[in-house]
Amino acid sequence: MLNLKESLEYLEGLPLADYEVIDSKDLDKKKIDKLGYPCWLKISSSEHKAKLGGVIKCSSFEDLILKVKGLSTKFEFPFILQKDSKGIEIMLGVKQDATFGKVLVFGFGGGDVERIKDLAFLVCPTDRDEISKTFQELKVYKMLKEKNYLTKELFSLIEKVSELNIKEADFNPIIVNDKEVKIVDARIEV
Repeated sequence: MLNLKESLEYLEGLPLADYEVIDSKDLDKKKIDKLGYPCWLKISSSEHKAKLGGVIKCSSFEDLILKVKGLSTKFEFPFILQKDSKGIEIMLGVKQDATFGKVLVFGFGGGDVERIKDLAFLVCPTDRDEISKTFQELKVYKMLKEKNYLTKELFSLIEKVSELNIKEADFNPIIVNDKEVKIVDARIEV
């Protein structure tokens, strides 16, 4: 599995949450301030970053400095600093199945994905029409439509991911709102 930095670089061209790579404790305030606050500081692991204690919200540049120092005592650079995004969290995965080959799994995401289990499956590659039809069967679809969030853009992203030359992937979350669809976290095996 690629780590977060490598995964984001691999996905260049897809809609990613704005981010900066932090390579040391020396931080460029002007560059970082462009992201805005609050923002999220993450370790660049291929493992579950939140379970490792490697995802921290930062409220200001001074707060970020302290949190980078703290994380660097437990984890190695680089870290990823991402703009905070609000909206509905969607999970998108690519898995290898013994019977069907490469399969997409998508639906309600975030930390509650395993508890809520609002997911659907499609064989790769697939097209936007099939994705739309399948997604409309999910509970999260109603939430997206009620808020007039960007479902067409989400379906387009899912279609593009279904065509990627990757073995496995976990995009959780993808944030969807009325202005954007952004991949916030990614783990990829190529």
